[in-house]
Amino acid sequence: MEWNSSLQRGMAALALIILSGCAAPATPAPTALPPLTLVAYSTKTLPPAPTPTFAATSLPIPSPTPFTYTIARGDTLSAIAERFNLSINDLLRANTGIVPQALSVGQAINIPSVSADAARPTPSPAEIELGPLSCAPSGAGTWCLVLARNPFAERVENIIAQVSLLDENGQILASQPAYALLDSIPPGASIPLGTFFPAQYANARPHADLLAATRLQANDPRYIDVLLDNTQVLIAWDGRSAQISGRVKLNQPAKRLWIVASAYSADGLPIGQRRWEWSGENSQPGKFSFPIYSLGPVIDRVEIAAEARP
Repeated sequence: MEWNSSLQRGMAALALIILSGCAAPATPAPTALPPLTLVAYSTKTLPPAPTPTFAATSLPIPSPTPFTYTIARGDTLSAIAERFNLSINDLLRANTGIVPQALSVGQAINIPSVSADAARPTPSPAEIELGPLSCAPSGAGTWCLVLARNPFAERVENIIAQVSLLDENGQILASQPAYALLDSIPPGASIPLGTFFPAQYANARPHADLLAATRLQANDPRYIDVLLDNTQVLIAWDGRSAQISGRVKLNQPAKRLWIVASAYSADGLPIGQRRWEWSGENSQPGKFSFPIYSLGPVIDRVEIAAEARP
């Protein structure tokens, strides 16, 4: 019993110690602070600094410069124009006197700036008359000729048509540009535009669209009036060829002269063409004589056109 009493007294003392440790510490009494006196005074307020403005200056933008391109084997004017994102008229304007159908490997041509004319609308071709159109096999390929007629009282130059060969469903089998053998067509004259496809297309239907034609002002100084005198056309007995001859008269000296003969069948289809060339300095070309051949049909008539440059 005495042991139990001592144990009880010890437990009571331990509980008292635990309770006293859990009690909150005494909070000291707050110390009174002396009163604070605020003294008001004025400060200088600075005005906001204005944001400086600068006059807008236009920075010079480098303008693209034209460059030259050297003709490679297989190049055509339309392919070059497409490669440099130009129109055929752009190339023709930048290369006065270029002959689209007579590009030569190694020849240098001017490639104009693309952006220089970007804001300028592309002019619509002069409304020359196209047709009729005929195609005929020649060797391993196909020649196509489409007649172009100038209905205006002035010359029309840079005439280009796109000739397409279509299948029975109207799908394009092949398509490429056709050019004239002259730079321009005289007033009221007709001349075929020709193109050669390097393959044959049996039963293909040809179709032509006008791509370019520029109507010139009257008396354009780049062309000289040509008078053909004593012209003769002798058609061979089989109708497959003809001999053209005559005399040229110019109202001023020329450096270059082209005469083109175009052969037609009885139904008006262009079936052949040939160009005669002359170049000189302060002289007259005089007489000319050259043959022309048909692509197949019999030659019914031959028409002649000429062009001279000072």
